[in-house]
Amino acid sequence: MPSPFRTSAATSLVLLVAATRISCASALNLRDGSVLEVDRELPGPNLDNGTPTKLYSLSLGRVRHDHMASADLASAMDVMRRGWHGRRSLYTMSFEETPLFRGYGTHFAYIYAGTPPQRASVIINTGSHFSAFPCSECKNCGNHTDPYWDPSQSSTAHIVTCDETERCHGAYRCQSDKKCVLTERYTERSSWRAKQVDDLLWVGELTLSDSQKHDDSAFSVDFTFGCIESLTGLFRTQLADGIMGLNADSRTLITQLATAGKISERKFSLCFSETGGTMVIGGYDPLLNKPGSEMQYTPSTGETSAPTVKVTDVTLNGVSITTDASVFQKGTGIKVVSGTTDMYLPRAVAEGFSAAWEAATGSPYATCKSNEFCMTRTTADLETLPVLTIHMDGGVEVNVQPEAYMDASSDDENAYAPRIYLTESMGGELGAILFRDHNVVFDYDNHVVGFADGACDYHADSRGSDGGRAGAKGGPAVEAEANVDCVTAVKRVEECDAECPTGQSEPSTAEGHEIWVDEIITHPQGSGQACPEKMAEERRGCVKDCP
Repeated sequence: MPSPFRTSAATSLVLLVAATRISCASALNLRDGSVLEVDRELPGPNLDNGTPTKLYSLSLGRVRHDHMASADLASAMDVMRRGWHGRRSLYTMSFEETPLFRGYGTHFAYIYAGTPPQRASVIINTGSHFSAFPCSECKNCGNHTDPYWDPSQSSTAHIVTCDETERCHGAYRCQSDKKCVLTERYTERSSWRAKQVDDLLWVGELTLSDSQKHDDSAFSVDFTFGCIESLTGLFRTQLADGIMGLNADSRTLITQLATAGKISERKFSLCFSETGGTMVIGGYDPLLNKPGSEMQYTPSTGETSAPTVKVTDVTLNGVSITTDASVFQKGTGIKVVSGTTDMYLPRAVAEGFSAAWEAATGSPYATCKSNEFCMTRTTADLETLPVLTIHMDGGVEVNVQPEAYMDASSDDENAYAPRIYLTESMGGELGAILFRDHNVVFDYDNHVVGFADGACDYHADSRGSDGGRAGAKGGPAVEAEANVDCVTAVKRVEECDAECPTGQSEPSTAEGHEIWVDEIITHPQGSGQACPEKMAEERRGCVKDCP
């Protein structure tokens, strides 16, 4: 399926000619009433047919984050970025660009909620629609990136009651105090229980000061989320505080931002790198595509569940793993789920997958039991493993490299675990490994998912404070040095040693201890604060669920 914003060379020329008729320091009136001021003229790339173009540094005559409903300008941007690697802040678009951080298996973002804002970290999950994170009343909820969110410290927090049926989300239970309480359970046996709270919420950067500098709060909205009071499983041990569901449901942040007029369409993108990545709310950034890589779109379904795509084949180094493509469409189909770490395919393709793997490597495919790192590989060995290609409707092909689907152990540089599981009775999930080094666009209004090879690392200086953006008034582009402090987070390295009692008739818990150590998740850059020479180790109390 063609991209909604891809254009032919002739159409692109019309758009670009219209732009080149603007003289420097003049203005362009947009259809929604916004005014784009031309700050500076720059040489542009040639179009595919060799036609030269010019680029203009543009700034909105109104507030920087105001709405800009201009598909024409988006089309021009999509064309003009080919062969030109300028700064993202050259263009003023109706989207917000924020950093992603690497967690234990998948990626998370920082959100700010309340007045004054309190920070929390949330896994970005396209497979669900509820958002929740631990609150101050949460007991035995683990140690994460931030203190538990405290509703009593926010002047704008509102505890949702059962009388407010339009705000009580999901299959909630009404408590005696009339609070809406919601319980969510996940396939890996994790769960949380939360009261529902309404407050101002927005996605931001690592620090509040950086978020304020980039005016991220312009994308704040009154939002109902879960204030977690208890949790189990991976939610207790994960690095991120909570989770943010971003499917197409009406209760997700993306839909709420569109309803409030903060973004023009229900669209966002995720681009995961080895160390972090970039999230764009309200659109996508073509400059996150690798040079020469075009956005490819495939139809998607699922308004209240994870986006589902039609997979037509899976190949290893070009060798198909099945002769029956319909196996991928059975059951609920193949879903694109950013919050799932791994890739899950139907077990009906296991034999074909192993045969294709053996043809490429000389040995049958085998997963590691209990998430152990059972495969021994050197870096050179890793480069010889096959490329996994997901083929989708519309001719879309997404290549997953070995470094994405082979998970390296933090304790042994030569120990790996493959993260492709051939276990599903029907259907499957394309998890975070599909997002690695790919710019993935979710366009819910047009019912498509887009894929391009990505250069995903987030660059804060590309966001455009006036002192460092290309074409700022009063001078040429300035490339400011990015100073990034070392960021560490605690990681559990020894499991909870609690032992469950035998012969119990009711579910209970057992107490014990576990070992946590500091881990570097962001290395310093420029003159940023250095990392400690020795990582701290801590013995903590823990609670184990005894079902």
